[in-house]
Amino acid sequence: MKMKKVCIFALLALILLISACSNESTDSASSNSQDQSSDNSEKEVTLQFWTASDSFTPDGPGGQIIADFNEKNKGKIKIETKYMPWDQYNTAIQAAFASNDLPEIYQLPSNLDIRQAVDKKMIRPLDDLITEDWKSQFMQGSFAEGINVINGKTYSYPLRGPQMNSILYYNKDLLEKVGYDAPPKDWAEFEDITQKVTEQGKGDVYGFIMGMATAKNPRFAIAGLSNVDTGTNPEDDWGFNYKTGQYDYDNPEILKAIDFMNQLKKDNVILPASYTLKEPEAQALFGSGKSAFLISGRYSLWTIKRDYPELNLGLAVVPKENGEQPYQHYTIATSNRTMVVANNAVHLEEIGKALTEAIASKEYFSGSIQSGVSLAPIESLNKDESLYPWPEFKTFYELHNEYLKVRPDPSIGNPGTADVITELGGISQPKITPDFTAILQMILTGKTKDIENAMKSYNDKMNKGLSDAINKVKSNGVDVDLTDFAFQNWDASKDYTDADYNSK
Repeated sequence: MKMKKVCIFALLALILLISACSNESTDSASSNSQDQSSDNSEKEVTLQFWTASDSFTPDGPGGQIIADFNEKNKGKIKIETKYMPWDQYNTAIQAAFASNDLPEIYQLPSNLDIRQAVDKKMIRPLDDLITEDWKSQFMQGSFAEGINVINGKTYSYPLRGPQMNSILYYNKDLLEKVGYDAPPKDWAEFEDITQKVTEQGKGDVYGFIMGMATAKNPRFAIAGLSNVDTGTNPEDDWGFNYKTGQYDYDNPEILKAIDFMNQLKKDNVILPASYTLKEPEAQALFGSGKSAFLISGRYSLWTIKRDYPELNLGLAVVPKENGEQPYQHYTIATSNRTMVVANNAVHLEEIGKALTEAIASKEYFSGSIQSGVSLAPIESLNKDESLYPWPEFKTFYELHNEYLKVRPDPSIGNPGTADVITELGGISQPKITPDFTAILQMILTGKTKDIENAMKSYNDKMNKGLSDAINKVKSNGVDVDLTDFAFQNWDASKDYTDADYNSK
């Protein structure tokens, strides 16, 4: 009887053991299944983002925003940023085009604009990735048909706010030493200050400096000094008159500005090394107190403040000959060097989140202001003084607000004009040599004596180049004409509005 009970207990124990093992196996399988399901549903999406904008380096405002985004979305979304300077970037992105291996989000190369990219099916619209609330925060004119909106579809957004690319930076201490407590209001005061500072400097400090080895800088200087209303900024289209639809380099006002610069050279008030200096070198010499004045673009503010925080820095408009009201011009919407999404991109929800919460977020644009790099394309941020990194930034904003006006854009009136500009390589026609900078250098170094003839010859070449490009584009079936580049109703003292396009 005892033996029978032992057998029964042994049998029961065996049954319980098998059951336990079975349950453990089932639990384990269920757990593994859940883990695998979790892995599949929570797998981190990596988005490739390529750019030539140095604000997206690890220490830049964009780099910091992306790092914060990646941390916040760890395990879900990761943005991998690949930054390269423009010369390297253009080569790399062209190779990616050729191999059809584009990153999900990238910056257009310098020789390609949105309209070309759309035609070649390289990019996709953003409309299903973004919200109207996100778009509505941008300044008026940020999204324009024919520029970054094609056939009603949005392909990009402004990378930065208004840009004043001809600013007078001055050393307040050096001006005070020669009896000035304010920047010059006309050429006479500008010349007086430069002469007095140079005399006191005794070969160590000069009145004026510029980095002429950087091609755009001489344009900044002459554009600021001349009392003539031409294009949006010296870097791209200064010298083109949107009222007449023709280049204006032989305008008497421009000739006078060149002659004035030449006189400063003869007076020996320009730091002699200026003719071989690049922009960063000119900024460094100015920042270290070697000149009273530097004429440069909006970007010089943050580099000077970063490297020379103790400099008693002032900002002003570049003075005109007789103290006339100065205006510069710009457009906020842009079709080149802007951020786009690859046409074959997947993970669209994640891309939309990366754009609106990181790469093109309000936080990113706030960071651009806080770093002093530029104004934002969101006016509410530009007005927020709590974001200003230094007292000088308030003056920086006020200068932009008072003296910068929206100019007409031919692409809005006729998108076919974009094909002409592409054919030219840009409205500044970089294929035509010698260019404006080279001619100005020849004038200032005495190699060219006849300023009027030199500028007329250059102007004629530019106008012929435009005419030839229009004819070539027309031969390809594009409906475009020289009149599409002219806006006779343009009042350079006011913003050019939608109503002005309609009444052209």
